[in-house]
Amino acid sequence: MKFAKYTRFTLPLALVWAAVLLFALAIVAEPMVSKISLVIGLFVALGTPFSAQLQKLDITPLALGVFAAATIAIEVVVSCGWLGYRVFVQRSAADVIDKVTSNRRLHDLVDGSARTLTLDLAGAEDRRDVLILGLEIAATRPAAGVCAALTRLTLDVAKGGEGHDEIAVGEEARVAVVPGARQVSIELRVRNINGDGNCPVDVRVSKALLSYR
Repeated sequence: MKFAKYTRFTLPLALVWAAVLLFALAIVAEPMVSKISLVIGLFVALGTPFSAQLQKLDITPLALGVFAAATIAIEVVVSCGWLGYRVFVQRSAADVIDKVTSNRRLHDLVDGSARTLTLDLAGAEDRRDVLILGLEIAATRPAAGVCAALTRLTLDVAKGGEGHDEIAVGEEARVAVVPGARQVSIELRVRNINGDGNCPVDVRVSKALLSYR
């Protein structure tokens, strides 16, 4: 009778928690921990493999109830904590600056100069859908300091996304990328607002973050 009461007490809780974990499987990329927690929850609901040994002990129904509630509470805390951490990691921005390369040096660029920036995400399977780029612009010849202020950088996504943006000194570019794209290619072009072809600048990628729109 004691274990019958125990089962009636824990089974509804375990079924509810199983439903929560099954929902979690659909929204997280790594469901293994949820599967393990689900199996543990069902074992708790059914008395665990050690029920035969516990049945021989003189344990009151209250003690069994407290034990069952504590076990499920621990499972809930651990599982929710893990799920919350995974959601936080997936929703936060990812630093991918070390994955950005250029086909040629970003040095001594003048009006009309073009480069291709490539973001290599092979194997990442990232769901984020916007790339935030910070591009520093500095005059190649320090004596011609006004060149940076007169320069605009235009960015057009050629592969792995879509969008167009133009930035000046101190601004960040935001371009849409395809979630899960293996590679993103961006055509970068230099524009001098005065059309001056003798005003070279250097460009440096100072920030590259994958985030959500």
